[in-house]
Amino acid sequence: MSEARLQAFKALSTWLSSEKYIDHILESHRTKLGDRDRRFLDNLVNGSVMMHRQLDHIIGRYKKSRAPLHNSVRIIAWMGVYELLHMGGSKDYASVHSLINLAKKITPRSAGFLNALFRKIISFRDSAEWSGFLSNQKIPPGVRYSFPDWLVMRWRQQFADSWESLLATLNSDALKMVYVFDPDHRDDVMEEFSRLELSPGANPYHPAFIHVSSLQPLLNHELLQKGRISIQDVSTLFPVKLLLQEHPASITDVCAAPGGKLTLLRSLIPQAIPVTACDISPFRLKIVEKNLQRLNLGSVNLLEADASAHSFPRSSHFLVDAPCSGFGVIRKRSDLRWRRQPGDVKDLTALQLRILDNVSRSVKKGGILVYSTCTFDRDENMGLIEKFLAEHPRFSYAGVPPGFPRTLIHEGKAVMTLPHLHAAEGSFAIALKKV
Repeated sequence: MSEARLQAFKALSTWLSSEKYIDHILESHRTKLGDRDRRFLDNLVNGSVMMHRQLDHIIGRYKKSRAPLHNSVRIIAWMGVYELLHMGGSKDYASVHSLINLAKKITPRSAGFLNALFRKIISFRDSAEWSGFLSNQKIPPGVRYSFPDWLVMRWRQQFADSWESLLATLNSDALKMVYVFDPDHRDDVMEEFSRLELSPGANPYHPAFIHVSSLQPLLNHELLQKGRISIQDVSTLFPVKLLLQEHPASITDVCAAPGGKLTLLRSLIPQAIPVTACDISPFRLKIVEKNLQRLNLGSVNLLEADASAHSFPRSSHFLVDAPCSGFGVIRKRSDLRWRRQPGDVKDLTALQLRILDNVSRSVKKGGILVYSTCTFDRDENMGLIEKFLAEHPRFSYAGVPPGFPRTLIHEGKAVMTLPHLHAAEGSFAIALKKV
């Protein structure tokens, strides 16, 4: 794993000194490694990024000087403390030996400090103090769960009874889920997943969505390459189910990329119903096109368009899968909590309102407008919809069609999934009708 740790150090160094997202940085560091080392690299880097506030706090307990650590020392300290406290899988002596060898190459003067630090961390880990760390109310929750204070405060207000459970869940592994397009072949797909030792299990909200223990064996598998499955969360289905009420005559998806909801939609309706898919980015629109081709789903008109300004042709049904904070998929993006800033939500809600206002003009009388996000933040969801309806009296709540589990119905009008309560990532969807 020595090469993996070196690549982890390089990736973390780039992330700490730039504005790049860690998933983009990791792409260039995976190519030099085998599958096992890639998984180790991803786990170590994403975990160190995600938990670095907690790691800094614990490291600070064993640092004599109040002066900040040099970035190189800090990064190796993150790596070691995260591996020893959160990862497992390697013998302690092997992990420490490899990390100290790395330190001797990069920052030799720090090797003694790091060696002593890691040995103290092992003692801390094996003590009652570590086992009670998350419940220690003397430590601020932002430190315990490794989140910025502004997010802790925000979600503490919105989820007064379950905010700690939410934060803890957002630090757990992201769900790994695939959708089986042809229900007649679901059993065959499940059998293949079992053969691959992926421990498959059906999602409780829809049997075509299958939980697996790993996605890695599927990335080059013919099931994915030939369009029999796609990698996506069950929450992508709910806006589509809302959209398909009241028999659409035509559908426009105005923020379609990368195409998860679009491909579900196209696969579930007759080919005779025209579908237009739009996105502001020509690059992302190409991704949509490739996904449609891989899944053998034709009959979609692709259009490069800015959803906040384009004059869309009139359709009976519109889907606005709006640009949002992405808090609902924070488990899949380890640095999102650190890259987002308090003013971002205000800027995003302004954009979301502009998009809804613009699209609303093109919805036919009696038509349906579905608004969805991949966040659970109220300001971007019900709070935003309430503002939109106050300014657009021709729209009203369309409600939730029969068949939705009651646990997913939010305020009697929308569908919302919460990572700590449901077998899905965080999402929101609501249907509005134009009268």
